[in-house]
Amino acid sequence: MVFVMTLAKDDLPELKTFFYEWLAEAEAGRRPSAFELSLQERLIRVEEALSNQIELTRQGFAAMEKRFESIDKRFELMEKRFDSIDKRFEAADKRFEATDKRFEATDKRFEAVDKRFDAVDKRFDAVDKRFDAITLRMDRFMLWSFSTTIAGSGLVIAVLKLWPPV
Repeated sequence: MVFVMTLAKDDLPELKTFFYEWLAEAEAGRRPSAFELSLQERLIRVEEALSNQIELTRQGFAAMEKRFESIDKRFELMEKRFDSIDKRFEAADKRFEATDKRFEATDKRFEAVDKRFDAVDKRFDAVDKRFDAITLRMDRFMLWSFSTTIAGSGLVIAVLKLWPPV
């Protein structure tokens, strides 16, 4: 015979506490299996390995901290060196500024020389015009001389051909 009993909502919390108690009693009475024991051993080994890794990580971070401190010291030394190098560059810049002033003075001198050359170029332009005029005259002279020579030679040849032989 089966009894069927209806439960009210008020009975559920009481049933939950009984259920958890029964499970705890059932669990306490049973012996752990070989698999559960090996799992527990593995968990213990994993925890030990993790604690070793954590310790190694801490040591690594400590070593890195020391390295960073030594690097910071090196950077401080390099900063001091760079400061002295900056001073040298500033001195070199001053020298270059003095040299720039000299070059500016030289540029002014070259500008004066360029003006003189421009004046000389104008004179040469006038001389070039004279040479062009002389060249034009010589070309005309040569043309007239050549034409006169050809005409005279033609005239002499014509006279010699037309003249009766004696």
